[in-house]
Amino acid sequence: MRAFARRFTAVMLAVAMFAASLPAPASAQGGIRFVRDAEIESLLREYTAPILRAAGMGGSNLTIYLVPSKQFNAFVIDGRRIFVNVGALQQSETPNEIIGVLAHEIGHIHGGHLARLRNEMRAAAAITILQMILAGAAVAAGSGEAAGAIMTGGQHALQRTLLSYQRGEEQAADRAALNFLNATGQSAQGMVKTFERFADQQIFTSRYVDPYAQSHPMPRDRIASLSDSARNSPYWNAKDSQYLQLRHDLMRAKVSAYMDHPNTVKRRYPRSDDSLAALYARTIVQMRSSDYRGAVRGIDQLLSAMPDYPYFHEMKGEILTASGKPREAIRPLQRAVQLAPNDTSLRVALGAAYVVTGDASLANNAVQELARVTQAQRDHADAQTYLARAYGKLGRIPEANLASAEASMANGEFDQAKQFASRAKQGAKTGSPVWLRAEDILQFRPPER
Repeated sequence: MRAFARRFTAVMLAVAMFAASLPAPASAQGGIRFVRDAEIESLLREYTAPILRAAGMGGSNLTIYLVPSKQFNAFVIDGRRIFVNVGALQQSETPNEIIGVLAHEIGHIHGGHLARLRNEMRAAAAITILQMILAGAAVAAGSGEAAGAIMTGGQHALQRTLLSYQRGEEQAADRAALNFLNATGQSAQGMVKTFERFADQQIFTSRYVDPYAQSHPMPRDRIASLSDSARNSPYWNAKDSQYLQLRHDLMRAKVSAYMDHPNTVKRRYPRSDDSLAALYARTIVQMRSSDYRGAVRGIDQLLSAMPDYPYFHEMKGEILTASGKPREAIRPLQRAVQLAPNDTSLRVALGAAYVVTGDASLANNAVQELARVTQAQRDHADAQTYLARAYGKLGRIPEANLASAEASMANGEFDQAKQFASRAKQGAKTGSPVWLRAEDILQFRPPER
């Protein structure tokens, strides 16, 4: 529901600035937002799950964050959070390319290469971490003013903190990634292809080199060693399943439809292209262009081809909501949740639809869906924001203020979070769960950056 459409409205300036390899001039607090999208997050979880099991980390409670950047990058920092740039998703032609990179990053976690950062990052909100990364990238790019605008008082550049792996650690992560891929019967071709691309980039000036290449140095001997080991694997010629490739193509089409100019999307996915991915891209562009009838026709075609794909039902709900019919959006969103009951982002979309109808009689339905999400993911800003509105409709003001405080915390807006928490505490019974959580927020001190 709120997935790309509204979220991308808030971050398009950041995306445009990233395209020029410069961070957006955002404020230190709340100037950056992540992209939330149920379909993409689900696919990335599918990519990482077998790798994590092979690494003996199957029980890890990892959260995947989509960063609104056109640069190719994916990274982990504390064993709990994986950050993936949407640009990496758009540039990768096969699932294997992204899976290989994620396997390498998980290799860093498995090897303990991030141990020195864990204590520093344990209490940091994801948005705070991203602010550190952007400020560091600005310093690395020689843009001190941009760094100051992003994170006032920042002291650590990216190259000296989050991604400053030693060469030995890089090689260890390479070996670990190969082991994970072999254990899951997957090829390392995608990883080799990606790393070779970055090695080629290093012949240019650092101004134009992708940050991923800068933080993951690619000497030719390392590439040769990686390639030799990968080619000796019995799975070198293994291919992604047709279904996984289809979902990858749908993801790339979705990213393009939201990130690129409509004319660019139409050239990339012309009407002569009758693939599902092309139809998906054109349908989203129609929705963005307010051609809702055309968008409904397009999504109905997609649903006819894949009636049990939950994210087409989600998209129909989003189209109907965008066209001013949130009540009609409830049914397809309910079907989406029925098809993927463990996908929390779909529950957020359904809960949001209940709220957007403006019907107070549906507020309890909204609370039921959204509270289920926030109990597991306290830092889900969208869920907390809609939960606050639902509680407000029910007259449960302390809970509404606490949910607003949680949303602000997730967005790194700590001063605003404390204001909402203060209101929540004043209206709540002393010692109640709302009162105690509000007190926790009031006592919170963000990590020094």
